[in-house]
Amino acid sequence: MIFQETYQGSYSPRALFVDAEPSAVDNVIMTSEIKQAYTDDFLITGDEDSQGCYARGKFATAKAILPRVCAQFRRALEQCEGISVIRILHSVGGGTGSGFSTALLCFLDDIVSNVDRHLHTIIPNAQVDTGTEIVNTVLSLAQTEPLHNIRAVYDNASIVDRLTPVFPRSISPTFSDINMLPSMVLSNLSIHSSKTGGEMDMNQIARNLICYPRIKMVSAAFAPFLQQNSQFEMNAFAMTSEIFQPGQECCALDTSSGAYFTAWLQYRGDFNPWNIYQTKAKILHPGRTMDIQFKSWIPHFIKQGLVKDAMEYPKEFPNKSKRSILKISNHTNMSKVTDVIISAYTKMLDSRAFLFWYNSNGQEDHEFNEAKDTILEINEEIEHLSSDVKFE
Repeated sequence: MIFQETYQGSYSPRALFVDAEPSAVDNVIMTSEIKQAYTDDFLITGDEDSQGCYARGKFATAKAILPRVCAQFRRALEQCEGISVIRILHSVGGGTGSGFSTALLCFLDDIVSNVDRHLHTIIPNAQVDTGTEIVNTVLSLAQTEPLHNIRAVYDNASIVDRLTPVFPRSISPTFSDINMLPSMVLSNLSIHSSKTGGEMDMNQIARNLICYPRIKMVSAAFAPFLQQNSQFEMNAFAMTSEIFQPGQECCALDTSSGAYFTAWLQYRGDFNPWNIYQTKAKILHPGRTMDIQFKSWIPHFIKQGLVKDAMEYPKEFPNKSKRSILKISNHTNMSKVTDVIISAYTKMLDSRAFLFWYNSNGQEDHEFNEAKDTILEINEEIEHLSSDVKFE
């Protein structure tokens, strides 16, 4: 369960909210309509932010608030009958989301090394974001690489592109709307396995999607996005076709070229199960009715399941469709997402812009090049597997 029962018989989310300074938690949690659902002990803040510096977040911020985080995490852990997975939602553009989350993952690796750790990471868009956000991102992606089982990536620019067409022309998506989409992904991933017949247990996500231990960066997509008051309802085939179209991802992943390694599909609503299996057959059929490219050397590259309960949408969502589909996929072009970031990072590394900030907060010079090499090695491995190599 993702909720724990209190002594009064109410339920509180089994979650910790952590930030180096209090304004984010105060503005988002304490002013929300459901603030009474949260326990104050699990809202942990410091006195000042990490100043947009990975090193400060990893060392200074961690020293200030990690003991409190560890204490509250142990409390939550002791109240669990059995912990199955730990999920961390963070942004790697800032100092706390990148540096402190690295320190936290190191701590979790020590005390719960046998528990899956799933990351939901907001990365910067290299076409828009520059400066320390790029450095923070590369250092975080590289140094947390051995500390998690799977990482779903998002970026704000891609989410805005997905949301803008469904909003009225006089209204544009706000940060609250942008945060809504990753929260909907997390909500769908929290469905108890009893509602899917064990087919979509969140413990199985990493095992189904990750074909090689270092190729574990995946993308999320959600459909449908319909304009307000739209009465259009799609069947399983039409919705599956839409979610595999280019431009549906929550990050800057281009699916118009390359191929999928694996895909995980969760249908919600009053779908006909037979139509879902027919749709899968059309994807797998040699004739490629849907023209979706998968790597041929992976024998079972699609996992799917059905939840009869319709999606519970946030009230701000423009159109609350009775049917929806969530796709989590591992694609060969994911390396190109980080290639763009590495290109910007290399320019900053050559000019040594801002690096003195990191050095003054405890970052060693060799770590900058090691982080770059780690990402490049992963991208090279993806490029090698992207070729049509036949495994015998």
